[in-house]
Amino acid sequence: MQFILRTMAFSFAALFTFNSQAGVIDYLKVDGNTVYFSSSTAKASTSPACVAPENSDYWTTSLTSESGRAMYSLLVTALAKETQFDVISANDCADADGFERAQSINLLLGEVSSNKGDGIGVYQADGVTRVGTLLYVDQETSDWYYADNIASDKPKRISRSGIYEVAIFYSGLNCTGSAYTSASQSRVKSTSEPWVYSRSGSKGNYSYRSVSNGSCLSYNQAYSGSFYRLTKTSNGVCGQGVCLLKVDTH
Repeated sequence: MQFILRTMAFSFAALFTFNSQAGVIDYLKVDGNTVYFSSSTAKASTSPACVAPENSDYWTTSLTSESGRAMYSLLVTALAKETQFDVISANDCADADGFERAQSINLLLGEVSSNKGDGIGVYQADGVTRVGTLLYVDQETSDWYYADNIASDKPKRISRSGIYEVAIFYSGLNCTGSAYTSASQSRVKSTSEPWVYSRSGSKGNYSYRSVSNGSCLSYNQAYSGSFYRLTKTSNGVCGQGVCLLKVDTH
């Protein structure tokens, strides 16, 4: 696939315009069937007249076409590996009004960013089990979009909604033993740990140790209060907690 797109970049050079200097991806977003992306370097030539000034740094491609899906796959590869790329412009705004459409992209497979890692990894709450590579975070919903090793023409999503950070207390020292909360929400987590809990039964009186601002304290004295008992619960691909982000390096 990489060889095909590299060949396309040269074969269309006479018909379309190279409109970028080599750079790495600094923006990648999927909205419906349209992919928006930009490079860390400025465009090398003037965009077509249809491009709105505020969108002059961006390109688009469409997931409705085979070539668009192929380009998106290469963009994900370029993002994960921090590989440099350049773009051939189609010189129109056919994918989205006001945005320049990319005809093809060219991965410069020998050119890698000097601060290269293997991308930003999405991990389960244990911090060890890798779920995939982060593509972007939706600024409105805070949902995470990622790609894994299963081929797909669209990114996968991790919802951050429906889990509330509340005060959680424990029966043992240093946040050990049974967990409790007085909060009424059905799915909760503490501010200091990734684990997600659900309520188990109705409120009861339980003995607990002190917790201050989400931090565990080694107080020997136990207190009694009216709480819901909590049990760890599954949170989809994230395991029994919220997913974590970690830069992959080797």
